[in-house]
Amino acid sequence: MALVVLWLALLAAPAAARAAPNHSDAVVHPQVCLLKAEPGMTPAALWQTPDRFDCSGPQTRKGPGDFWVLLRGFSIRNSAVEPMQLRWGSTWQQRVQIYTVRADGSVATTGFRSDTTSPYIELGAFISVPLPTADSPIVGILVHIGGAANQRGVMLTPSIEQVSRGAGRTLALAAAYSAFGGLGIALIVYNLMLWSALRLRFLIDYCAMVGTTLFYGVSSSGALAWLLPWIDNNDRLRLNYLLLALVGICAMTFVRHFFEPNVLPPRLHRLIKASCALVFATGLGFTLFAPHAIAPLDRAFAFAIVAMLCTLPVVIYYAWRARSRYLALFLLAWSAPILFAALRTAHGLGFIAHSFWLDNSTVGAMMIEALISSLVVAHRIDTLTKERDRARQSAIEASALADTDPLTGLLNRRAFLREAVRAGSNGRGQRLVLIDIDHFKRINDRFGHDAGDEVLRRVATILDDSAELPAARLGGEEFGLLSPSGPGAVDPEALLTRARNATMPNNARVTLSIGIAEGCIANEADWQRLYRRADIALYRSKQSGRDRCCMWTEMLGDEAA
Repeated sequence: MALVVLWLALLAAPAAARAAPNHSDAVVHPQVCLLKAEPGMTPAALWQTPDRFDCSGPQTRKGPGDFWVLLRGFSIRNSAVEPMQLRWGSTWQQRVQIYTVRADGSVATTGFRSDTTSPYIELGAFISVPLPTADSPIVGILVHIGGAANQRGVMLTPSIEQVSRGAGRTLALAAAYSAFGGLGIALIVYNLMLWSALRLRFLIDYCAMVGTTLFYGVSSSGALAWLLPWIDNNDRLRLNYLLLALVGICAMTFVRHFFEPNVLPPRLHRLIKASCALVFATGLGFTLFAPHAIAPLDRAFAFAIVAMLCTLPVVIYYAWRARSRYLALFLLAWSAPILFAALRTAHGLGFIAHSFWLDNSTVGAMMIEALISSLVVAHRIDTLTKERDRARQSAIEASALADTDPLTGLLNRRAFLREAVRAGSNGRGQRLVLIDIDHFKRINDRFGHDAGDEVLRRVATILDDSAELPAARLGGEEFGLLSPSGPGAVDPEALLTRARNATMPNNARVTLSIGIAEGCIANEADWQRLYRRADIALYRSKQSGRDRCCMWTEMLGDEAA
């Protein structure tokens, strides 16, 4: 939906620019000449002596201070029907006074201070000042700029254009930034919901990265001046440094936790943390102390960003060496932010000239990264979910193996005890039935151990089908059954009959001896007491000739004692 809005806005932008009659709709890029201001200079005198201005070489070499800027090499008409505006990139400036020189020799003036810049800020962080209208064409402009930091230049890429053209561009940028903002908010909400369910650390890091990118976009695009008209433009520029530092820190934190555990060694984690601390310190230093020592502070921040970027190739190397499954997706998502961050840093260090697209590249690149990273995060979560399901299944299987007798598939003694205590926790009486295969050693000796194992399995099947709770093999040829006492309890005579009639290997005749005891099982001590009683009854069955059952009684207990 956001992309559709953006597409419609981009179509509407040229239409808005064509709304008025057009005889000078081309953007004028005047020649820019610079002169360091000195006391006593006047616009009239400077206009008469243009050779005093430097029209070649980078502006930054003249350092900070007050300047006169001469814009010439054009002649345009500015009428109320098609008003024109002067536009240039926003930089650190304390005050600006604009002198518009017309062909008839008249001069019109307008100006503002840094704390009154907001009405002139347009999206993209450009300053657009309407030029006074008159019949006589404009042949030149003198701009007196006071308190210029001159980090990137005194007056960046100035141009003269129709106001309607700027309105169309603003509409397109508003749609683009709105689309980015809506996408960012949706991604934050979506990943917070995932985090609430999965509790994966990198999801919170991702939300922090997208959130700080949104805040940085609001400030760096100039939209903050619309939201807070009273804000000083230089304070907005201070805030840009701090927010950009936070974007970088959150992004690197996301990188640290994105790959599988142990992919990045501890020393690399420490290196990334150190680079983040350096970026934050230099960004905070610029925010607090500019314009004092503004050039060294700006350069220190740029070098801190370089140091942070230099950790990324190391991250990529270790992810490649560990054969991380997420490396390809990481490179796909992070290529654009890394590239544009490097270009922005090169611009900050003076290697690349200023441009509108470069100035607005960070937000665009980070939002593209956020969108692709959302797909990466989805893939990562899908992988983790499958791994968790496999681990859960393995745990279930391991638990089953730990609780199960491997030959018969019945519960083992430890698991049977646990189930017995659990079944007796409701306070109801339980019937414990101990079963022993008569003369099992003779079966093994006569028919072999394979036949003996098969007899154990068939007896286990008979027992498992005869009780509500799982049967257990307690050891050797001894088995156990548990059921609630009273109506519905296990019928021992039915067990004896089924064993006699069952088909056994080599037509062996198999009979059972059974001992029964009833009582409550609230803990292991109760189990041990009930087991001893059932064992006494089982012993009496064998003594009485086998192939029968015996119920424990107090008299039987006294005889055993």
